[in-house]
Amino acid sequence: MINKFSHIVLLFFLLAVFCGSAKAQTLRTNLDIFFDLLKQESRALENKGEKLKVIAENPEFIALANFANNLKASRSAGDTISAVIDTAFTVYPEIHRDGFFGEYFFTRKIMLRLNYGENTRTLSFADTLAADKQSEIENSALPFTRGELPAEPFWESIVEPVVFIVTATAVVFALFFGRS
Repeated sequence: MINKFSHIVLLFFLLAVFCGSAKAQTLRTNLDIFFDLLKQESRALENKGEKLKVIAENPEFIALANFANNLKASRSAGDTISAVIDTAFTVYPEIHRDGFFGEYFFTRKIMLRLNYGENTRTLSFADTLAADKQSEIENSALPFTRGELPAEPFWESIVEPVVFIVTATAVVFALFFGRS
């Protein structure tokens, strides 16, 4: 009885260790990153004693302006600084493979340009994601959150497999016909 009990306890312990250590990675959408950039800008101005008011002259940026204007200040701010969203866009400039026959990954770059009248400030973010996650991070209703993946590179899509097959064939040929 004790032997069965100790095996069950050991099994639960191992499951807890292995399952508990695997953390699910939350995938940040492009819109979440735009919101984070606006939060950072708002906090930076708040630290100077100013409050950010964002104006969207382009109708597609209204969601960003509404989000920024509804941010709660952690302390009372003095002057209100107005900024117009000049541009906001997402691009995927490059795609690459992880390893020889590995999964495709792409670089995500997000840019947000705020115009403060005489000054312009560009906020940006970049990271790398698996290519199959593209549809999960984009918001189809907001064009600035979408980008187009580039075509697979010629070397990785055609030449690498051909080189691998030729090399494997040469090794097999050498093993079977290279005997003296």
